[in-house]
Amino acid sequence: MKASNPPYSSDPTGGNTELAVWLKRSLPPDDLSSSSDAELEAMLDAAPSSPDVDVAGLMASSVNLRGHLSLPSGRTLASPAGGLVRVLGFVTLFLGLVVVTYWSLRGKVVKNGGNRATTNSVTGEWKMEFPPPVFVGTPADFGPGEIENLEERHTPRLSLRLPTEARNNVALGKVVTSSDSVPLVGELSSATDGMRGTEGYVELDSGFQWIQIDLAQTHQIYGIMVWHDYATESVYTDVVVQISNDSEFKSGVATVFNNDHDGSAGLGKGLEPAYVETNYGRIVDIKGAAGRFVRFYSRGHARGSENRYVEVEVFGSPKE
Repeated sequence: MKASNPPYSSDPTGGNTELAVWLKRSLPPDDLSSSSDAELEAMLDAAPSSPDVDVAGLMASSVNLRGHLSLPSGRTLASPAGGLVRVLGFVTLFLGLVVVTYWSLRGKVVKNGGNRATTNSVTGEWKMEFPPPVFVGTPADFGPGEIENLEERHTPRLSLRLPTEARNNVALGKVVTSSDSVPLVGELSSATDGMRGTEGYVELDSGFQWIQIDLAQTHQIYGIMVWHDYATESVYTDVVVQISNDSEFKSGVATVFNNDHDGSAGLGKGLEPAYVETNYGRIVDIKGAAGRFVRFYSRGHARGSENRYVEVEVFGSPKE
């Protein structure tokens, strides 16, 4: 190809005076195949911008399928269009990697004070991970009417709706007190040690008992999880959860869960159903209740009088 015979009509520059001067100065009248690749690329880089003219087309005879310009020598020269295609290809690949990485991190397992969960940062729905089931013996078959107010078995709730700042188990390692000063089995501290396996639990005496967590300061609480004992399938009765800034729970008490349907515990009748205790425990969704102390009540279970607690977790943020 010679510069004097470009693949265009009478005016290959499209009226671009600057381009015409550049062509006259930069393109030799002989075959461009004698120029090195570096020289050809330098010519393109130095070419003035013109939206109406394919400058690279003046320097080559044809365009192949990969968006390169084939020179008579057999070499190829990247055209502005071909270069753009490659750039867009790299950009597309990069954005694809960003999207894949985002979705991978979005489902990443996160540890938060003994709790492992995945987070949907868009909706705030925090999907929990739970310990595996460890039933001992034959699962109980609770017949109709055997336990009043028993909910139908269904897929357990697996997530909490939490604001970003409340996705920490603020009960982890906190001080635990109880209505039973000397537990029958275990230590009170095991209820907040971050271990949710049934091999570590605290067992209180029979009757109506409670354990209490001191969060050390007032928190805005959005969610609570509690596991009593899921080694044997059973139903814990008169389960009540309360929040207060008063350590004696005589004032400013907010009841956030109550399945005492007949009010026999003296804390009011509850609307929550009794439930079969499993490895999923029980999630209590709270819209935001302020308090420093969280108290958990129970009155034995359907198969015995023991009051056991494997782990309790409280999700919130310090209230300024």
